[in-house]
Amino acid sequence: MARRFAPALLLLAHLSVGCAPAPESADWRELLAGREVSKKELTAAVRGAILESGHAEEVETLGSLRLAIRQGEDYETEISLENLMAVLSDAPEERPQQVEAFLRGLFSSPVEEITPELLTAVLPVVRDQTFLDNVQRVESADDPVLAQPYVGDLFVFYVLDRPEAMQFLKVADLELLRVDEAGMEAQALANLEALLPQLERQSQGAITRISLDGFYEASLILLDGLWPELEASLEGNLVVAVPARDLLAFADGADREAVRALDGWAKQAAAEQAYAVTGALLERVGASWEVLDNVAR
Repeated sequence: MARRFAPALLLLAHLSVGCAPAPESADWRELLAGREVSKKELTAAVRGAILESGHAEEVETLGSLRLAIRQGEDYETEISLENLMAVLSDAPEERPQQVEAFLRGLFSSPVEEITPELLTAVLPVVRDQTFLDNVQRVESADDPVLAQPYVGDLFVFYVLDRPEAMQFLKVADLELLRVDEAGMEAQALANLEALLPQLERQSQGAITRISLDGFYEASLILLDGLWPELEASLEGNLVVAVPARDLLAFADGADREAVRALDGWAKQAAAEQAYAVTGALLERVGASWEVLDNVAR
């Protein structure tokens, strides 16, 4: 019997929109044997690997690097293979092992025993009300995920960042970790700050993109100490967009043309990306964020 899993509680990759899948192959490994592997071939190969593994009852190809996994009547989720595509080995013989490792992460079970020592692996993530609603539909009301209101319709969640997958923590896990919500928040923010040496900035005209590790860019809005230095060179308030977990960009609020461009990019990216956060812009007012309602002003 295929293992039941909660797709809303696993984070694995980015979304990439593409076209139709490659032709089916009797053995998915054959699709990985060429000198180069196309997006279509990788999509078809992973689909075949999932079906062969027995973890899902049905796998539908939604487009290049996009699959929908269905398991029974209650579980359905979309996955993206963009991260896997980005790290796919140049050596054909290594690629099947990479796909199998990806599946182990995708269908991995939660950590059997949560202990206080795991606090060093906890990180904060930002998602919207829709994400919370989706989680609550598939999770028991008696065992809720830990979610703290942040700004607008955004919430802060906490994940246990494991090599195989990211497991969202629940309210009941606080007792196992021997910490209250304030302690969880403080530790998660400290863990996030430890990633800052990886931070890079790329200016694209009047808009600046910030990259971190491909998973926690949007979470950077939670670090109050990060923004004063960036604000110092601006004429107006700092305006930021976090359309997806791996996307963060900002502009000078005094530059209305840049803000409008940022707004258009944020809305498009939020509509297209997996693990979307919000298409709304946030404005830094004092030491906190506010939703920027009137972009056109």
